[in-house]
Amino acid sequence: MEFFSRAWQDRGQDPLPCGQAWRDRQDQSKYPLELMTPPHPLFLNSAFNEIPKIRKLAGRPTLLIHPDDAATRHIVQGALVRVFNTRGECRLDAKITTDTQPGLVVAEGIHWPQFMDRGKGINQLTSQRLTDQGETCAFHCSRVEVMP
Repeated sequence: MEFFSRAWQDRGQDPLPCGQAWRDRQDQSKYPLELMTPPHPLFLNSAFNEIPKIRKLAGRPTLLIHPDDAATRHIVQGALVRVFNTRGECRLDAKITTDTQPGLVVAEGIHWPQFMDRGKGINQLTSQRLTDQGETCAFHCSRVEVMP
């Protein structure tokens, strides 16, 4: 375990981890919900979408939304919702649940766009920014709005 990173220091970054989560700053005041896109239990990121049986088991792409956020937006269980920001949009089935917290929506898995409504997937909404540590995708915290 490394508590002080010389590699980070050599790149001009703070050599000590601060524990602060990165937040998507693009249009933060315009889009009140934070979107997370963890892997679906049946997919490996976007892998296995090509197998019809696994797609069938996974079901339609869904958006987990807290009851408070759903109520303010007049969203009902199972409704097709539009999830959007300035980067793009996609449509998912609403799953109203307390498994997420107010202000946070969750879209499990990376369903291939060709199997989604209007051919647009969740990556329409995610940032193309690279992380400061590791220079990989910073796609886990995007700001969005959701409408029926």
